[in-house]
Amino acid sequence: MKVNAYFRLLAQAFTFVALVTGLALSATAQITTTGIRGIVRDQNGAVVPNAAVKVADNATGVELTTVSSSDGDFLFPNLQFGSYKLTVAATGFQNTVIAAVTVESGRTTNVSVEMQVGAATDTVQIAAAAEQLNTTTAEVGTTINNKLVQNLPFAGRDSLNFAVLIAGSSRSTSDRNSTFNGLPNASLNITLDGMNNNSQRFKSGGTSFFAFAPARIDAIEEVSVSTTGLGADAGGEGAMQIRMTTKRGTEQYHGKVLYQGSNEALNANSFFRNLQGLPRNKTRNHNPVGALGGPLVPFSQRLKKKLFFYAYYEAQPQPSTSTFSTPFLTAAAQQGNFTYLTTTGTKQTVNLLNVARTANHTATVDPTMAGILKNINDSSKATTTQMIDIPGVAPEFMQNMQWEQSLTTMQSFPTARVDFQIKPNIGWHGTWNLRSSDFARGTAPYPGSPFDFTGVNVNGTFQNTHSSATPYVATNSVDWTIRPNMTNNANFGVQSNGEYFFIDADPKRFAEYGNRIINTPLVNAWIPNVATDVRNNPVYQFTDTLNWVKGRHTLTMGGTFLHTSFYSHSWATAGVPSYNFGVVAADPMNNIIRGALPGLNLTNNTDINNALNLYALLTGRITSVSVTTNADEKTKEYKPFTESMQRYAFTTWGLYFQDSFRIRPSLTLNYGLRWQFDGDIHSGNELLSQPSGANFYGPSTGLFQPGVLSNNQNPT
Repeated sequence: MKVNAYFRLLAQAFTFVALVTGLALSATAQITTTGIRGIVRDQNGAVVPNAAVKVADNATGVELTTVSSSDGDFLFPNLQFGSYKLTVAATGFQNTVIAAVTVESGRTTNVSVEMQVGAATDTVQIAAAAEQLNTTTAEVGTTINNKLVQNLPFAGRDSLNFAVLIAGSSRSTSDRNSTFNGLPNASLNITLDGMNNNSQRFKSGGTSFFAFAPARIDAIEEVSVSTTGLGADAGGEGAMQIRMTTKRGTEQYHGKVLYQGSNEALNANSFFRNLQGLPRNKTRNHNPVGALGGPLVPFSQRLKKKLFFYAYYEAQPQPSTSTFSTPFLTAAAQQGNFTYLTTTGTKQTVNLLNVARTANHTATVDPTMAGILKNINDSSKATTTQMIDIPGVAPEFMQNMQWEQSLTTMQSFPTARVDFQIKPNIGWHGTWNLRSSDFARGTAPYPGSPFDFTGVNVNGTFQNTHSSATPYVATNSVDWTIRPNMTNNANFGVQSNGEYFFIDADPKRFAEYGNRIINTPLVNAWIPNVATDVRNNPVYQFTDTLNWVKGRHTLTMGGTFLHTSFYSHSWATAGVPSYNFGVVAADPMNNIIRGALPGLNLTNNTDINNALNLYALLTGRITSVSVTTNADEKTKEYKPFTESMQRYAFTTWGLYFQDSFRIRPSLTLNYGLRWQFDGDIHSGNELLSQPSGANFYGPSTGLFQPGVLSNNQNPT
């Protein structure tokens, strides 16, 4: 009883707030459904009630019917994009047929039908509906259809980037930071067939203008951008909406085959590669595309004009070569000989091991370091390599080892869609868009290295990462015409964005070093210190919308539910100690080596640092050891060789109601309310380590107090 009373009270409160707020904020909510809205009038401008209105999809032949209200209004919501034939019949009037009414994704097309007095056997044919001013919504936006996309010159096959061609877009450091009309990144919402398709984990960050699932230009029919005036049904998801719609099959078979490629034979070599005698980098892109759509079961009369499909596949194999280089110690340097240029311009060589031996310090090469240097030496023989001088460094001491590395990136983009008109009043639509990517296979830190999950480390940044990703978006949508003036649309979708970085970087690979991470100075580590990271941010979304035409009112009501979770499991160093090497200022060898290098150039620290690091490398002189151990997700205990597991989740849902009240044919009042509830971001395993609550406020310490600042001007 208490639960029922609570829900009754909640419903009454919501109804009261909706009415009061809706009247106070009239014209703030607009209809954003895909469909046709119209009015039937005679030649004198008087409305025609109870007219029979029928739309037929010109692509599939599927028909829907309704009747005009007492004020002549009619509505066909939840239509699929495309061209429709509109037929209107009323007693005492000639039939009127508009052969082509264009419906764009996420937009309501307004149609005014003028009936002529006459016999029903007579028909007035209109080739296409005239472009009309939208007098029923205040939504501002633009739609780019596939024909326009195909005719525009564009270096790429991703439909999302066409959105930045629309007025009001602004680009920051990259396309991923793009926004519209100066609004913050978090206000941007990207959908594919009605399902959320942008990063819910990083929605406020640098990946807001980024879609996980593919939107290939040959598989997407339309890209619509709405920047203001959104309705209550869409406004809670973001102030800006980018809607992408997958192509669909028609009553006739249509297909496409395409090949797009590039080859280094068509490119010129760069000036500096010519100077070094290097060939052109291998760059070969093969991009085959195939698509087919039409009736799914053409031999079945029962399914004729009911069941349609569209299938698409695109592959992007990209074999290539890249020129890598990494510091390499000469054989003399590996024996302790340090060669440098003195202040007088002459070369000087000093054996640092002999210097240490004279001073009664370690003067032998560490066995582990000797093994690392042997591996590096052997790698220089594994393929054709060149030694390139390093500016400011004596070539007798160290050079850059340079080689050509073959890499392979493979991406595929399958897309499928099925449309099934189950009954005249029930239709089902299903879509699936996937991207399968395998990036930089074959990359390595040294020629012939078995550790092929990362490339060369340059100033702390790895140049290539072997990674993979399999994001997809799948949607299911049901349209139900409950009665001629009432329809319902239910949509359930799933977004998955699985990613795998540094593939097979198992921490047990350090066993040959006694389970120690050796961070060598001067030269890159033979076994790279990186960690596998596997993560996903699945999103589940359900939306239900009811449309009801009642007199001069078009009522829209419904709700949305979105649940997203995140998990990331990474080894990090997994409890394996990390060893750093060098000669610190307090080490006696610091002054001994400095005093043993006559004529050393002290205008910069390059030479002295190289000398100190060479001695530390050869003798294994340790400066620090650090260990980071992960907590076991189940036992909550710190254990070696245990993955770090992050899990957290977030749920949001909303209810909305809006009314589009046609006061007169040229004046429409829109009002409505959306109640959005955002849950907390919570841990899924009690191991979540994130910023404290105060940091989420930024510089402000209090809710709804933007002028009250704290000392935390730069929250992390």
